[in-house]
Amino acid sequence: NAGAIIGTAMHEGCAFSLLEKMKSGEIGSDAEANDIAIGSLEEGLKETDIIYDQKITHNKMDAVKQVRSLLMVCRRDVIPNISPIMVERRLKARVGNIVLSCQGDVGDEPGVIDWKSGKKRHHINQMGAYGLLARSHGMNATKSTEVHIERVRPDKIQPPATFTNYDIAVAENSALAVTKKIGRDLEEFRETGSRFAFTANPSSML
Repeated sequence: NAGAIIGTAMHEGCAFSLLEKMKSGEIGSDAEANDIAIGSLEEGLKETDIIYDQKITHNKMDAVKQVRSLLMVCRRDVIPNISPIMVERRLKARVGNIVLSCQGDVGDEPGVIDWKSGKKRHHINQMGAYGLLARSHGMNATKSTEVHIERVRPDKIQPPATFTNYDIAVAENSALAVTKKIGRDLEEFRETGSRFAFTANPSSML
């Protein structure tokens, strides 16, 4: 899906900017950030059977413009206000009989931050899982923020970022409940072999 590849490219440009800020206090040059993001896009588009979204992203030229536009908003309006202490770091922790794992986009002193560029959705369990894992690795997690930057057609004005702050206690407890349920479902599946041990998610694109 072209939208997913565009989102990954934006993440790569953001990660470069944040890592530069961790090292020097500056976010690096626009040219270098764009080169990294477009390089990621080019790599993703090498896959066969790319599905373009005909309403928003018609072709590769549109995708390049959208990556640049999304990254510009991140670097201009959001990243200057973040003091990163963790960028794209893989975190794991055992919860009962399973391992909870994530690669958080950003961790700063107040908590965890996640980039989104697809359709606006509710991600309370994902954000709660990030909070649980940050806390289990000794980081602060008093705040959980989702930064959404909408991908729009190249002929439309790029909207600004919007911010969703989740109640961290509610998010973490919800994520923990879901994680434990997955563990119970796994045990039932091991005992019975029934695929109905796992509840289908009607909201999943899969």
